[in-house]
Amino acid sequence: MDVAKSVPAAMLTPDRPPPEDYYQNNCRVLISFVLQRYAQLLIATEHQMLERFISLSDDSQRLFARLLTRKPLVRIDQIEYAEVGDLAAALEELTVAALIELNPAVAALEVLDLLRKAELHAEVKNLPKSCKKADLQLAWLDGRCDTQVRIRVRKTVSWLRVARREVWDLVQLLYFGSRRHDWSSFVMRDLGMVVYEPVAMHTHQFANRAELQQTLKFQRLGDLSQRLDEHTHLAAALSAELMPTVSDRFLRRRRARALMRIARWHERSQSWSDAAQVYQQVERHPARERLVRVLHKQGDQLAVAGWLEEISRAPLCEEEAQFVERFGRRQAGYQPPTTVIEIDQAEPNIEAQALELLLRPGAWGIHAENTLFKTLTGLIYWPVIFSDIPGAFTNPFQSAPNDLFDDDFVEVRAGLIEALEQRLADDNNLATHLHHIIREKQGRANALVYWPLLDSVSLDDLLEAVPLDDIRKLCAFMLRNLSQRRAGMPDLFIAYGPNTYELVEVKGPNDQLQPGQRVWFKHLQRLGIPARVVKLKLAAREFTCRTGDLYPSRQGRAVDAEEGIVVQRELQKLRLSADPNYQCEVAVGLVFQTLPGERRLRGRIDGLSTEADCLVVEEIKCRGALPAQADPVDFAQALIYAGMLALKDDADTPRYKVRVVYVHADTRQTAEFTETLERAVVAGSVQFMLLCLVCRLQRHYARNLARLDWAATLEFPMQAFRAAQQALARRVYQALARQENLLLEAPTGSGKSLAVLFPAAKAQKLEEQLFFLTSRNAGADAALMACRQIDPQAAHWVVVELTAKAKVCLNQGVACDPENCPRAIGYYDRVNPAVDVLLEYKYADRARIEQVALEHQVCPFELSLDLALWADVIVGDYNYVFDPVVRLKRFAEHRQLHLLVDESHQLSPRVSDMLTVRFDRALVRDAKATTHEIMKKKVLSIDRALLALKRTSGEGEQVLSGPHVQLQAPVKARLDALQRACTRLLETAAEQEIELGAYPQLQALIFAVSRWLRSEQWVSETEFVHLVHSENSEIRVSRVCLDPGPYLQQIFAGHCAVVRFSGTVTPLPLYQRLHGQAAAVGERAQNPFQAEQAAVMVIRDIDTYFNQRDASLPKLVRFLMDLLEAKSGRYLVALPSFSYLRKLVNALAAKDVVTLAQTPGQDQMRSGELLDQLRSLDAGIICIVMGGVLAESVDFSGISLQGVVMVGLGLPPPSLERDLMAQFFEQAEGPGWGQMVAYTQPALVKNLQAAGRLIRSPEDFGVICLVDPSYDMLRKLYEAGMSMVRLNMSHSDHKSAKQIINWVKTLNRKIDHPIPVLLDTQGPEIRTGDLEQPMELAEGEIVTLFVRDSTFVETKSIKVNYDEIVDIVDVGKIVTVDNGLLNFEVLEKSDNQLTCRVVDGGTLGSRKHVNLPGVRVNLPAITKKDREDITFGIENEVDFIALSFVRSPDDVTELREFLGSKQNTIKIIAKIEDQEGVTHIHDIARLADGVMVARGDLGIETDIADLPNVQRRIVHSSAQWGRRCIVATHLLESMIENPIPTRAEVTDVANAVYEGVDAVMLSGETSVGHYPIRCVEQLRAITTKAERYPGLGYEKDLIVTDDKQHVAVHAVALAEAINASGIVVITRRGFVADYVTNARPMHVPIFAFTNHSQTRRRLSLNRAVYAYRTAFSSDPEKTLQRAFDVLRDRQGLDDDAKVVVISDVLADKASDAIQIRRLT
Repeated sequence: MDVAKSVPAAMLTPDRPPPEDYYQNNCRVLISFVLQRYAQLLIATEHQMLERFISLSDDSQRLFARLLTRKPLVRIDQIEYAEVGDLAAALEELTVAALIELNPAVAALEVLDLLRKAELHAEVKNLPKSCKKADLQLAWLDGRCDTQVRIRVRKTVSWLRVARREVWDLVQLLYFGSRRHDWSSFVMRDLGMVVYEPVAMHTHQFANRAELQQTLKFQRLGDLSQRLDEHTHLAAALSAELMPTVSDRFLRRRRARALMRIARWHERSQSWSDAAQVYQQVERHPARERLVRVLHKQGDQLAVAGWLEEISRAPLCEEEAQFVERFGRRQAGYQPPTTVIEIDQAEPNIEAQALELLLRPGAWGIHAENTLFKTLTGLIYWPVIFSDIPGAFTNPFQSAPNDLFDDDFVEVRAGLIEALEQRLADDNNLATHLHHIIREKQGRANALVYWPLLDSVSLDDLLEAVPLDDIRKLCAFMLRNLSQRRAGMPDLFIAYGPNTYELVEVKGPNDQLQPGQRVWFKHLQRLGIPARVVKLKLAAREFTCRTGDLYPSRQGRAVDAEEGIVVQRELQKLRLSADPNYQCEVAVGLVFQTLPGERRLRGRIDGLSTEADCLVVEEIKCRGALPAQADPVDFAQALIYAGMLALKDDADTPRYKVRVVYVHADTRQTAEFTETLERAVVAGSVQFMLLCLVCRLQRHYARNLARLDWAATLEFPMQAFRAAQQALARRVYQALARQENLLLEAPTGSGKSLAVLFPAAKAQKLEEQLFFLTSRNAGADAALMACRQIDPQAAHWVVVELTAKAKVCLNQGVACDPENCPRAIGYYDRVNPAVDVLLEYKYADRARIEQVALEHQVCPFELSLDLALWADVIVGDYNYVFDPVVRLKRFAEHRQLHLLVDESHQLSPRVSDMLTVRFDRALVRDAKATTHEIMKKKVLSIDRALLALKRTSGEGEQVLSGPHVQLQAPVKARLDALQRACTRLLETAAEQEIELGAYPQLQALIFAVSRWLRSEQWVSETEFVHLVHSENSEIRVSRVCLDPGPYLQQIFAGHCAVVRFSGTVTPLPLYQRLHGQAAAVGERAQNPFQAEQAAVMVIRDIDTYFNQRDASLPKLVRFLMDLLEAKSGRYLVALPSFSYLRKLVNALAAKDVVTLAQTPGQDQMRSGELLDQLRSLDAGIICIVMGGVLAESVDFSGISLQGVVMVGLGLPPPSLERDLMAQFFEQAEGPGWGQMVAYTQPALVKNLQAAGRLIRSPEDFGVICLVDPSYDMLRKLYEAGMSMVRLNMSHSDHKSAKQIINWVKTLNRKIDHPIPVLLDTQGPEIRTGDLEQPMELAEGEIVTLFVRDSTFVETKSIKVNYDEIVDIVDVGKIVTVDNGLLNFEVLEKSDNQLTCRVVDGGTLGSRKHVNLPGVRVNLPAITKKDREDITFGIENEVDFIALSFVRSPDDVTELREFLGSKQNTIKIIAKIEDQEGVTHIHDIARLADGVMVARGDLGIETDIADLPNVQRRIVHSSAQWGRRCIVATHLLESMIENPIPTRAEVTDVANAVYEGVDAVMLSGETSVGHYPIRCVEQLRAITTKAERYPGLGYEKDLIVTDDKQHVAVHAVALAEAINASGIVVITRRGFVADYVTNARPMHVPIFAFTNHSQTRRRLSLNRAVYAYRTAFSSDPEKTLQRAFDVLRDRQGLDDDAKVVVISDVLADKASDAIQIRRLT
């Protein structure tokens, strides 16, 4: 038996270094422990490693002990330890002993992590110094393999690692027992930070090697389960490894935790089926609960019901039983006692806020949560926990027995526990025991005891507050339920006095009680422990019985809140010095009853004192000038405070003095206004106010209840509730119910406003409001129309439209002057009746508000704001929530307000503009003309400050300061001077009490100055730049917001749920980042339209660049006229500017083309007139400006457009501001972000919005014409990583294919690595016929498939173009249509038709693909169309031909014969698409030049569950015969719609790379997808990273048949062995390069040099081959040197780089040669 001692082996002190042999001795202790206890578990090599360490010199032992504590890879130049005398000798000895490895071959990223940022930047000088280290590492990796990176790094540093680190990990596990401890545990112990209890170690933790290996295995699997985001391909393998159950309890817990992580990862990836499968394997809570939720999300209600029944029959724990009870019934089950407290604002530490509210005088409390009673349990049962039980302790550094949290812990120690509890049944014994344990064990490690808690809480105070019986009951319960109940206890412990206490769980406004907490409350109630839930709820909205004017006149300058507080405190100190009984800041509150429950009125009295028999209530106000009489509002505030005291006053104070004290902000003089009132008057005043408030609140509550009843039965108002709308509505409902912040993209014309507002009405709860925000008037109109459709009688929903004050003002043409406006004077005397009238109307749009405002003579703008407080739906512009100047403070931080943000693609630029402030000298010049002499001087001061700033900064546009620009001292001085001049202007204006309405120019300047001064508070210095623009006498100073994201994040956090939606928020992650929600995931709603509805035409030969527009204008006019002639109708033409628009309109008019045009500054009325004119035309053109009023948010209902023509890209003109924005995002987010945010995205939005006018309903069809030479997608795809172009002849004619081939040839002349063309034949296909309109097929319907014309065709009849289908398909077989989306079961056959039942329904379009799984189809291998297409390919010199549906080697032979002499230059790719092809794959691969795994048809024609195995079989056969292999179909299918792939797709692509394929192919992702460039970039990124890891090794089965192949295989082996920088292949026809590729070098690239262009293009398909064309010389050395020159110039290899050369053209006679050469 061993004893783990608590006394340290060597004491350390923080201020002194450890002894020289400290780490060495720790290592010796560990090794001797392992050799003594576990020698029989170690294998020979592990013994040898330990013995080698023991035999080392002291220096080597000390160095090695240190290396064990460091990262796996260590830079040698960073090794410096004082205790190691001779470092070089120690390194040499460790190397000889094979305990360390010098410069081992590791992954490139691991090596690059060793380099400092400056060292990385020295090699990548083209990147800015401010870029991240990760970006520098990626730049290093670009185009280089691991070997090349290691060679370059080795020139700078050397590194080492501990050899066979897994041995030392095993030794650590044997000593420490788990990874909770490591080498640092020695240090913490010896510093005295942790003291361990001496324990007896009777038994060993591991009985045999198998147990040890299994523990190590589960450690590794657990580690990998936490890194699935990095290694997505491992999920399936990990699940499979973890599926078998284990008997060991400790490993069962590890297994369960790892499986839960995998399942949660599948959930995050939305792989519901995979998640459900994994959850079913976990036998611990909450796996089955999560399983039910996943199945519920999948819509599998049958499975949900089954699992709920299973759980209810045998719950694993109380939480599971409660889950079944509450699932789908949120208010069901046990409800603990709950108290609701209203608060004004939730603080970050909600528990501390609640504690402050709950503490009474004499009480104390702590935020203890689980620690208090867990600590008491650990102290009481200390002797039991550390009792000498066999197997309890097996390792040093244990703070608890191994089985502490096991179910049988108590059972094993039942006798000890019973004896201890009997002894402690006496109160004196229990108190004495606790004091003794604390005194004796203070600071010792116990897994249950939290010692810092006992530093803040006295045990005596605790024992006084809590009855000892309660302590016994609770601690006994906790000990017996440690396995499940060690967490979830209430947050607060509050002691109110002797034997009086309670436990309190605090929940904030949006928090819910967790299942474990609910279970705890049930047990606490059963045990008789006082406990409750305190719910902090935000207080109800403000309401005042205010009277008088809207804006009471106020004298003197304005005083901000901060200054007012300072002045107030000064006066309070004076009062306190004169009267010691004077009280400051006295909190006062009053609870009153109303529906739905009690409310709280709260405030804080500035000053409270006593005079004779009076109580004096004092309200202190700071003003710029002393008033002649008290403001009624100020007096009412003091009166309410006095009334609250009077209603609660037990002393029956007869009179109250209500006093308002005004203090001059500058002179500190005071003016007091006092009124003495009887107690009954004071109390009655407050009671009357409360009565008014309660009446209004109860009416509002009644309206809310009626609204909830209406919403419960509300149905969608339109006759057709399209599937896309339903899906959108369902997601919006979920977001509002769950209080999410959701970004949704829904296509333009899909009815977004209605589909958002309808579920919002259903989800809206009691007291909740909806704020529908829009950026344009048209959006507000759409929202109001949707509200009318939802509530057509305006009987249930209170809707208010907010309109800008200038537009809604009844005094049009007159400047706003509240002091003289009859509708502002006495406003509060008349507003409440006006609000009541509008509440009766319910629907309050602009017209209705203006009407009621006129009737009641109140300001319509202010009336709409007051009505909004009681409205259900508020419709208004962005600025009411987002503009920091005009945002409605009454709605700020409104936790019961949902934001519905329409046109959210406009949100970021709009908010940036709101946060950007410009200050122009023109304003100053205009204001100088004012006749007010005093103000004129202040204006001149500003002018002088601007001129001084201009002299300092110079002419032109300059950056003064910003995120990466330091503000220079001279410029800072000038800006400070301008700031002071602006401040003095505002102060003087306030002091002089100027009527600004009389000086409009001065008023404009003051508004601008005020905004300038306030703007510093809006965003941090890292998010804006200061600019100055000087030109002649003009000066403009700007503070430009670069990133509104953090500001938006703050705004969103203050509200309940947020739904942002638009038709154009692609890519979603970009908009999430711009909206401050980078961590969230956006979603794309279902598209109700079909891609076939809009054809896209690209016009590249019309130059729309600015300086070429005049020259190309006739060509543009001709094109538009041809368009009208080809298809008459209405066309919308979108142009980038008004000047371009005017030129085009004039040119079209000269040709007598009917043309309408948008005009600058066009208002809503004019836009409507223009659309009416367009509606009246049968044919013509309307010209608009991109991004203008007619391009967005405009409903073209009733106007069927024939086409939309986008002229130019619509890129914003270059500017310094946009360049700074680009720089900011480039440095903040990485490469590509800057250009995207500043230029590309704004242009993309303009184009998408304008194009969205075309398709507004399922009946609309038309063409989108893109006119600009920049639409060169092919070049962009190449730059993104495309290495071959595929021509799909199933969807292409010879004309369009010829055009693409010509584009490729043109591109090849401009690029370094020309790309080949693959012609993909259509093959023998079976398709359905043409349909006049899509056919809806429901499950169970009967349909007819017919093959020949018949006299009678039923409605549900589908023509098929294969006559023999009736003969070869038997009854009971399945016919699959449209790639498996539709499936029919054959019921019966006749001469010319099959009668079928619909198994899987859906929508059938024209000419859909038909598959006959398991049926041998008698169709030719090469059809007539295929022969025509192949002939076309031969004539146009394509490089590859992919033959579809290859079923036997004879098909390949037939194609070779057809190619004739061209078979040497055009290579054949055999597409395997059915079971017959799979059966003959070995022979097909032998005869073809390459094989394609065409998974589309293959997944239908074979068992889809077997598809991964089929793929591997095909790839393996290709590898055996050394044939090129391509994997195609559904690689990144989700990226057709989404900007990022799914985790499963990433894993799929990576698995194909691991299998050893040469290429992966995209189809729909780049032909019809929304993100073709991103798809290619993503594919390149995935494959590049996957290639760094070993594959499955199929190349080992390569069939080598001749000498050249043997030479190639050995060349690869040699290159790998010597860490060559590359394999250089000199070849004419590419065969040798093929042979080298077949051997699959892992870390060495292949550089192929040929003198044939077609060979170079063909080699682009070979994996890891970089092909170059070079002239061959008769002198082999010259040819080789040319190749070396290319490697130095293009690949960046150094002169001393080592390469392996293989060739059959380097000698006078053909021979096979291998050379090892350096590039010198």
